[in-house]
Amino acid sequence: MRDIILFISILLASLWLYFSGTLGNFIISLGDFMNLGVLVSGFFYSATVTSPLALAMFAAYGKTMSPLRIAMAAGVGAMFADVIIFLGMGKVAGREFTLAGKRITVPKPKDGVQKALLTALGIVLVALPFPNEIAVVVLGMSGIRLNRFMLLALVSKIAGIFLVAWALSSA
Repeated sequence: MRDIILFISILLASLWLYFSGTLGNFIISLGDFMNLGVLVSGFFYSATVTSPLALAMFAAYGKTMSPLRIAMAAGVGAMFADVIIFLGMGKVAGREFTLAGKRITVPKPKDGVQKALLTALGIVLVALPFPNEIAVVVLGMSGIRLNRFMLLALVSKIAGIFLVAWALSSA
């Protein structure tokens, strides 16, 4: 319940920052450091709680930057955030957890087909503007190595953020 209240609070604050013009004024004040600001907004995009703020920032950046430029810089920031999540939560296959008082063992994929399906599902989930924690766990279950994860996360983040930035800039 606390997480839901926090998410709704950040969502409402993000909407206020965007529609009041405060976020736009801040972005304009960045000047030459605008790409760094986009990179930070990409970092926010990867976490469930801060994704509304990132979307508001993408919409504000869309007034002065192309969707491709937003996607390239924000994709790098989002990939770094995903790597942090991956290092903390990525290797869950074969581990035991307690969830709602029950012991659960996360199964390991049995063959290459299951690994390929988990990887494909994880890539799609990483690209979407949904909680990345789940996508990273799915990719971790596939047994993907960190260097391959970084490449796939970067490419899928750039594609997903481009579509979001394009949609927000044309609205």
